[in-house]
Amino acid sequence: ASRPAGLVHQSSAAPAASAASVAAADPADPPVVVGVPAGAPARPSRPLPAPPAHRSNESDPGPYWPQSAAATASSLPFGIDCSGFTQLIYKINGYKIDRDAKDQAKLGQVLSFVQESEPGDLAFFDNKEGDIIHVGIIMKDNYIIHAHGHVRIDRLDQTGIYNVDTKKHTHKLRVIKKII
Repeated sequence: ASRPAGLVHQSSAAPAASAASVAAADPADPPVVVGVPAGAPARPSRPLPAPPAHRSNESDPGPYWPQSAAATASSLPFGIDCSGFTQLIYKINGYKIDRDAKDQAKLGQVLSFVQESEPGDLAFFDNKEGDIIHVGIIMKDNYIIHAHGHVRIDRLDQTGIYNVDTKKHTHKLRVIKKII
């Protein structure tokens, strides 16, 4: 099967993202500081997010399940932004994608509706000027995992990302892409 231009499948495990590649964050999306302070325990002080109750098969989390993603991001000694997070998760799963959200948005096939998406597809969000400023990985049942202040799971609808804590939309949906 052919892959979209710009997407490279890596047959062997790739090294973790370098600090330099993650440091070039989009100023509109501040990096998430996920490093462990000196002398602190190696594990995060709070538990990783539990899978949503609707998950049907807990024994097979699949390649995009956020438990491993959040654990990986929380163990890095530097911050990570939204596009660095998606790049890292794709890299963990054997795919190389571009570093910046605006470049990631050029890959893949456009989907017309959130309901057409599948876990692993990417959702891109824009600002008032129409520039792509944010990206997240779509999960099952209209959830999205993304880095915004920290790696978090929120709801996704045709308007954008809905933060259940603030009861507001935080990002305006521009396009959904099937990358792999």
